[in-house]
Amino acid sequence: MTPDATTPAPPSDDLAAQLTELSPLDPDKPTFLVAASSPSPYRLSQHLRYARELTEVNLVSLFIDHQNWQPWSTDLPPEIRPLVVSRGTGQNQGGPLANLAKGTRVLEVVDRLAPVAVLLTGYNSLGKLRILDGLRTRRIPCMLFADSNIVADNATGPKLALKKLLVRWVINRTGALLPCGTQGRRFFERYGGRADNMFFVPHGPNFDELATITDADVSAALAKHTIPEGRQRVIYCARMVEVKRPDLLVDAFIAIADERPDLDLVMVGDGPLREGLEHRLPAPISPRVHFTGFVNDAREIYALYRAADLFVLPSKWEPWGAVVPEAVGCGCAIIASDAVGAAPDLVEDDVNGYQFRSQDLRDLTDTLRKATEPDALTRLRAGTKTVLERYRTTHDSVINIRRALHHVGAITPSEPTP
Repeated sequence: MTPDATTPAPPSDDLAAQLTELSPLDPDKPTFLVAASSPSPYRLSQHLRYARELTEVNLVSLFIDHQNWQPWSTDLPPEIRPLVVSRGTGQNQGGPLANLAKGTRVLEVVDRLAPVAVLLTGYNSLGKLRILDGLRTRRIPCMLFADSNIVADNATGPKLALKKLLVRWVINRTGALLPCGTQGRRFFERYGGRADNMFFVPHGPNFDELATITDADVSAALAKHTIPEGRQRVIYCARMVEVKRPDLLVDAFIAIADERPDLDLVMVGDGPLREGLEHRLPAPISPRVHFTGFVNDAREIYALYRAADLFVLPSKWEPWGAVVPEAVGCGCAIIASDAVGAAPDLVEDDVNGYQFRSQDLRDLTDTLRKATEPDALTRLRAGTKTVLERYRTTHDSVINIRRALHHVGAITPSEPTP
């Protein structure tokens, strides 16, 4: 897979030089540092919202690695005051010592900027554990984002004992926990996290941006990928890898295709399974299944969602699944496996979609058949609007970041915090 555009050159490895190039900090506002693993379209969308809406702080965005492991081409907007620690593509690149060195460099930035709080994404590397411990030593509150999901929390024996020690150590060094949703909250509660110390900050899009997708955008996306107009569509958007189980969706579509002659399947993404999936399609059905390959442009993906009636994420395991709120925000009905972290928060049974048993082809086939019955898609898509409105009242990342900043004593709320 290669991006649609050339990946931008990363900033200098010299953090001191990068710091001098940041847009000026307002001396009358405290500094809030977000230390993230690497850029991605949904993460940059969130940082832009923080920069524009958290007006009571100076946002500085620090990325531990410049390039995400996905082949996205991502420019870093000056508005978010970006800094980059490493030109690498993976947090474990170079081994444990290199990883610890990255953590040390993050703490050097902390010492330069003296932030009132740090949002750290994840605790799955030695460098991040180093950051957590260093922030505690410096008495700077850490707000920890993690997409941990209780569904896959199946460790036993010595692994469970070690996990308990690690997660409790992490929780004890955290001023506020920022899980994506209810499955994440349940995970941290299992290891001693308190509900009053947690604030939902999910991966996801700027929903207001989704509303700007026009009919012309939709038509252009369909034309680009030679997808015919005037059809009902099921869409998949993820890597074509075993853990995502795109094969389940293709097989379920094949099973009901004769019953749904007006229904097409759009497969967005690329990966090692793609060629095999294309070859397994029966000849009469093949023209109704459209493989787009990797799509680098987020707006193009949103336009493809807008063109679809039903989004399906059949993953064997999915910590969160940022594609689910994207699809909901674009008006799709949803089918997701019960191993998808976002499903309990964004899929209401028979309102806007259904969950099915992970890795169960028969259950997915029956669910897909039910969701595409006459008038079902229209009813479920109407339900998506209700689900989205409810979700945005509880899972808005800016609102909940502001609440977390108040909770750790970094800012004073401008209005009473519920």
